Amino acid sequence: MNTHRMGNEPLSARSPLHLRLVLSAFGALILTSGAVYAFSRSDPAPGLVFLGGVAAVFAIVAFIDLYVIIARLRRHDK
Repeated sequence: MNTHRMGNEPLSARSPLHLRLVLSAFGALILTSGAVYAFSRSDPAPGLVFLGGVAAVFAIVAFIDLYVIIARLRRHDK
């Protein structure tokens, strides 16, 4: 990774990691609540179980993304 300034980038450039953190946290919250709702029904329809499984998989991906973002932010702050 090239960390030297080339002279043409703005001095006030900001990392998009904070926006990714907010979007990933929001997605993880929504997807987790959707999966919990789908699996907590007493007699769910087969389509609802499928959508709950898809939401659970995407929620896991969102939590992994949160972990990566937090690790990058911690490494960048040092």
